[in-house]
Amino acid sequence: MTVYEVITERILTQLEKGVVPWRRPWELVESKNVATGKKYRGVNSITLPGGLFATFKQVKALGGHVKKGAHGFPVVFFSFPSGKEGEEEHEEETEKKGRKAPIIRYYHVFRLEDCEGIDLGPFQADEGKTASVEAAETIVQNMKNRPLIVEKRGKEAFYCPSTDTVQIPSRSQFPKIEEFYSTLFHELSHSTGHADRLGRKTLTAAAAFGSSAYGKEELVAEFSASFLCGTAKIDNTTIKNSASYIDSWKRVIKADSKLVLQAAGMGQKAADYILG
Repeated sequence: MTVYEVITERILTQLEKGVVPWRRPWELVESKNVATGKKYRGVNSITLPGGLFATFKQVKALGGHVKKGAHGFPVVFFSFPSGKEGEEEHEEETEKKGRKAPIIRYYHVFRLEDCEGIDLGPFQADEGKTASVEAAETIVQNMKNRPLIVEKRGKEAFYCPSTDTVQIPSRSQFPKIEEFYSTLFHELSHSTGHADRLGRKTLTAAAAFGSSAYGKEELVAEFSASFLCGTAKIDNTTIKNSASYIDSWKRVIKADSKLVLQAAGMGQKAADYILG
């Protein structure tokens, strides 16, 4: 299987179970590589459960071994002719910058809980601060070149590129304040595609509803909102987890095996823009 197929299959497996993998309650323990100490980003932060991970070689170097029957998790890796490496890059960005397309590979990592012979004491993950609505509001207020945000009673949340405006229902209309911020993060993520910001083609091309470009732009905003909720440490919850909503994601992802990886890369870039 190709890298695209491996990741797409993993996402679709969760959707088939009625679970939207990028929409989940905040996990205090983030996904981190034990050897480098770096947190996983992009699609890897979505496909990996929370915890500490290591490759087979890293586990061995730590004096341990993988438990019999333990299953690894695929991690996407990009390498470039220039020697630059990164998890969240993707082809469209590199082509736009005039570079050759990267070589996309994947390897498996194992949770340290699925290994034996390793003292987990020195490697306990940093739980960080607790969930914070204040942190979510700070992210919104600190966004550079922020679009106009109109909060008023209504039924719809949307971003209008022509006026560079985000409209969102009043926060009092949401059952939980986390839903307000996860929805606002979604719409702000769309706004990063504006020509005065990242100039993302999936937004600037004004794609029709239901088109492949529209589906990719929606997935970009979904992933970006997920990353922002993780940064703020709030639950990424929404009222749009109905069966029909999940079915629509399955159709879009099945139609293009490259969609998940590309949208995750653009979603990470959108979140990075908002975070400054």
